[in-house]
Amino acid sequence: MAKIEYNDDYIETVSNLSTINPQMIFKKSGDKVVLQRGDKNKRMGYVFTAPSNYFSFDGDELAIADFPNFRSSMKAFGVSSMTQNANMIVMKFERSVINYHLSDPHSLMASPKEIIVPEDYTISFNLSSNDLSDIIKSKNVVKSDLAHMMYSNGKVTARFISAAYSHTFDKEFVCDKNSGEDFEIMFTSDVFLHIPSRENYIVKITKDRLISLEFSRANMYFAVITGRVKKVEARQISE
Repeated sequence: MAKIEYNDDYIETVSNLSTINPQMIFKKSGDKVVLQRGDKNKRMGYVFTAPSNYFSFDGDELAIADFPNFRSSMKAFGVSSMTQNANMIVMKFERSVINYHLSDPHSLMASPKEIIVPEDYTISFNLSSNDLSDIIKSKNVVKSDLAHMMYSNGKVTARFISAAYSHTFDKEFVCDKNSGEDFEIMFTSDVFLHIPSRENYIVKITKDRLISLEFSRANMYFAVITGRVKKVEARQISE
């Protein structure tokens, strides 16, 4: 049996991403372990990379059908070590063992073929963990379905809208980079609920109205990509 090395911070961050998709397919790419997943409605997708020793495993890929359950299993009795035996992870505790069966990657929802993080962007600004906390609070209070971002004079105003009640919550950001041209874009506000809340992000918006929220920390890199919704899609989100 091969010993599994893991970084607890990495495992916890992956667990936080389970609200986008609880099914995880880890893949090796050189000296990195890569997660590339999307939500079932295909409104957002992400790529998450880390050193391969943050979660080592045999073979080129490893699939777990219910990652929150996997994480709970690790934490239940305080795992002391993990080993892999073919299609099983053996979790050892002080006086207990859990044999956790792995999934066939082909039986899970397929990963996006490729998630390209935009490099040619026209607008960028910082989104701190405190900013994200305010946005999450606003979603609970305003019951927002949509985020409407408007750029003018070096600033972005993010307006969170409740389609059912017409309530709004506005938050202003100063841009680090801007095109100088006014613009506006509407997208699902749920993306803010599904990203790790303790991180500080860089938000980038391209001329094609793709939006990426990215963080880099402790040799880990994460980017979630979403795009604008059309008026008919906006009505569907709010229904």
